[in-house]
Amino acid sequence: MRNNSFYYGNARDGSYAYAPEGRMLGELSARAYNLILGGTLFWGFLVNAVICLFFSDAVFAIPPTVLLLGYLISAVVGVTMSARSASPVVSFIGYNLVVLPLGAVLTVLVSAYDPDVVLLTMLVTTVVVLGLTVLSALFPRLFLSMAPTLGITLVLVLIANFVCALIGIAPAWLDLVVTLLFCGYIGFDYARAQTKLKTVDNAVDSACELYVDIVNLFMRLLAIMNRSSDRR
Repeated sequence: MRNNSFYYGNARDGSYAYAPEGRMLGELSARAYNLILGGTLFWGFLVNAVICLFFSDAVFAIPPTVLLLGYLISAVVGVTMSARSASPVVSFIGYNLVVLPLGAVLTVLVSAYDPDVVLLTMLVTTVVVLGLTVLSALFPRLFLSMAPTLGITLVLVLIANFVCALIGIAPAWLDLVVTLLFCGYIGFDYARAQTKLKTVDNAVDSACELYVDIVNLFMRLLAIMNRSSDRR
């Protein structure tokens, strides 16, 4: 029994430390854990909105090659920091290394679309994400069982994207496949977040994973909805 027991150790090396109420020392309640996860996500999207609204001139002054290369390097460093660090502060810094340059990339991206389409896509993305979160909470085993399928599909999508880029085409079916893929990843990553030890660091790490999923979903939905708008 965990209740009323004390064991002091390091949860990272397989041992655990339990508080009197049966919760491991440093472990949060499910509500606090998800509030931090959601708050971290909100911070990322708020930063993106601020960049798009108030720093677009500075972003467009950056050469596209430099912007893309800077984003790739910063994102890799940020994701690595977040995933490998046991410190919530370091993980949050890593998270921002993903959020800030991606905000600049999004600024360039959304400028090419009609503002009404962008706003509608934001609304649709929000509804889809909330729906997937609820489904993931109700059917966690279903989404967790998708891991092998999602991994294989991701590899195939990366190959397809590379080939299409070489040929110079952007097929509509690929946007649909990627949209479905990241819908799956949102449900999977949320379900997996709930299986982790509920610490501040794991909440930030999970938010980073979900942030990347949601942004990818938004970008693909934006392409789909813009294509649909052009046909009217």
